[in-house]
Amino acid sequence: MSEGMTQSDNLRKTLEGNVKNEISKEEDKQCKDAVLEIIPEIEREYGVVLSWEKTLYMKDIVKVLEERYPGVSFASPSSEKSYMSPDGGLTYLVDKCGRRYPILIAEVKRQGTNDKRNKEGKENQSLGNAIERLGKNVIGLRTYLMNEDIFPFVCFGDGCDFKEGSTILDRVLTIAMFGELNEIHTENETYTKDDKKYVFNRGSYFFREKAWTFAEIKERLKETVVLSLKYYKNKYGEDIFVLDEKERKIRDSYWHLLELYRLNYNNVMKKSVKQSTIDEHAERLESFFETHVLFSESIDKTSVDDSDIIEIYVNTVKELVDSNKDIEKDLISSLNNFTNYLYNSDNIDEDTYKRIKNIKKQ
Repeated sequence: MSEGMTQSDNLRKTLEGNVKNEISKEEDKQCKDAVLEIIPEIEREYGVVLSWEKTLYMKDIVKVLEERYPGVSFASPSSEKSYMSPDGGLTYLVDKCGRRYPILIAEVKRQGTNDKRNKEGKENQSLGNAIERLGKNVIGLRTYLMNEDIFPFVCFGDGCDFKEGSTILDRVLTIAMFGELNEIHTENETYTKDDKKYVFNRGSYFFREKAWTFAEIKERLKETVVLSLKYYKNKYGEDIFVLDEKERKIRDSYWHLLELYRLNYNNVMKKSVKQSTIDEHAERLESFFETHVLFSESIDKTSVDDSDIIEIYVNTVKELVDSNKDIEKDLISSLNNFTNYLYNSDNIDEDTYKRIKNIKKQ
């Protein structure tokens, strides 16, 4: 304990930090949820495939840079585990050869408790820590995207440190290469003089004192994705990105299956499930397994006995209850593998597709 600080002072500081962390976690989740909601919407509206990653390892950035710029020296990170993990992750546009193109990188920064401290008659805390970290990440991400003429980075900031007139906003302005804040700057701005090109790959920064709503975040993120998609189509041609009718059906079915996975997963995990309710949950999950059977019969021309389905249900629910672990990542991975399998099949039955598409959520 530091000199002059009582146990109650330490407790208060800890509680303040916990409250701030909980608010920040909620805002981080809000950003991620908005991105994950946008992805299927864009896929369905534009007939493309997107992928999402939570982290970007520094070693992978260096590897990409070495491949793009042979002859230029790059230093390897001290640790292979060093990474960047934006709150909203990294969203990629995927072409038909599996190559990925960054289409959205989303971040959230909450900073400032001095308004509450002043009301309690306390001194101000130092400002700017979150912004310093933001600047470091932006440098790395800009370097990663130097080969493109867009920088689809969007950051939302709120808190009393970002109130109008705050000098902290000037730090954000510096990171934005002195571009206007609270505007979308997806495509790079360029200036050419004497055959020399000057590039301003700014990104978009939305900062204010008041917290951003989910709708506001989603609207700006989706606009950025649409602008990025337009850029990549113009540069590389839309034929390498846009799916044909069969591929769209498969991808659309994938999203319906994923929604069912999440629905059924949440139904089980949101409450404590006792042994006596296993059968109830098994029944609730039945439509989901029937969907798998329909796909199996359509693609593999095989059949599965109903009793086997129920047994699988019961075992699945038991596993969820016993483990009490977040396995959604494994479910999504399983669905991705399943989708890839369908892509490689010769046909998808029309009736199967319609039945999957029209399954009602319970």
